[in-house]
Amino acid sequence: MSCSTHSTTTAATHLGTPLQTPTQRAHAAAGALATLQSKRDALHRRAEGLLKCKTEFQELAKCL
Repeated sequence: MSCSTHSTTTAATHLGTPLQTPTQRAHAAAGALATLQSKRDALHRRAEGLLKCKTEFQELAKCL
């Protein structure tokens, strides 16, 4: 069993839905990929916001 197949099967098992066919595995993998991409995008936006805060704080510190 490949690593991605094992991860997909494990994820589906945790969701309570055993994967039986390659088509079902592909759909689950696509869903897992979309979830990971969404989380990555949210973390990227959060990191950008924190970087802006840091920059603003540094500018404020210079003024003091």
